[in-house]
Amino acid sequence: NGSQVLPLEKPVIDWIWPVPARIAQIEHNDTHSWDWTPSKAFYPMMEALVDPQRKYPKRTLFQELSASEIIQSYSDTIARYWDEGKNIVFGTEAMDMIIKLPEGPRMTRNISQNILPESVDPSQVTVVVMYRTPKISHLVSMWHQNCNRDIDPKFFEWITTTKNTLGPIDSLGMISLFLEQTNWSIAVVDLAGLKKEGWDSSHFVACEILGEKCDGKVVNGLESSDAMTVNVRSNKRPPNVPNITLEKMDAVLMDFDCNYISLIENPDARLKVYYPSGLEKIMDRCKREVLTSDGYPKTRDKMRQTLTTIALEHGKLE
Repeated sequence: NGSQVLPLEKPVIDWIWPVPARIAQIEHNDTHSWDWTPSKAFYPMMEALVDPQRKYPKRTLFQELSASEIIQSYSDTIARYWDEGKNIVFGTEAMDMIIKLPEGPRMTRNISQNILPESVDPSQVTVVVMYRTPKISHLVSMWHQNCNRDIDPKFFEWITTTKNTLGPIDSLGMISLFLEQTNWSIAVVDLAGLKKEGWDSSHFVACEILGEKCDGKVVNGLESSDAMTVNVRSNKRPPNVPNITLEKMDAVLMDFDCNYISLIENPDARLKVYYPSGLEKIMDRCKREVLTSDGYPKTRDKMRQTLTTIALEHGKLE
């Protein structure tokens, strides 16, 4: 704490990660329960967008700046780089607030109206959404993220009591929301297909979406081993449920995505899906087995209830 946050002398790629200096310094020096890194730099922006009047008493940033001032700080920083002719890229795991919270549509519009510069044409904006399979591994990862201490609930206890809306699993719902609320382009990256083709996800985004110069499937100036994977929880705490529970839960999670079959089968011109092998398998399953029975969960709340029922039916491992 008290140390200075300094920018890199020369970025490897020709894109700017537009972190407001004052926000970075305050967050860096705060006594969080987590280690602040630039990858977390846009979390405060999303929190401020949820409710301009909301306070976060344990966060120094929200004591020193109002939510409106935080939003303005991001807006000013992005506009400055944009006016200099720089390419802008930003992202955060907190972007899933858009699909988790009822304020999501308004937050999305506010990014367009209050964060991005007025001179940005919607055609210049591309949102990248990762589609992850197997679906059950994503659910287990969510549990690890929410319960990462030994004293936290085990998987059975978590899934049968959680009030989590399971928004992060709803990648297709987020895509649908972006298409409804904006005129931006959407790039969907199927991680299963990406891995099958030998891509690292960070190099893929840089090479194929940001348009950086690459040697094969690696950004020029980097080695394939230079890719950094963050926010992945190690499997030190396996789920305390039998395999049959996980298999049935995976089927329910896939069933839920059948709600978006028209999104994939009749895509908007602004939507592009990369390496859709995992997604295509699920949609094929929807047509063959799921949509004909009409027994799939229509909402995330119903999906969560079904997951709880499955867990209770088969019990837990001691």
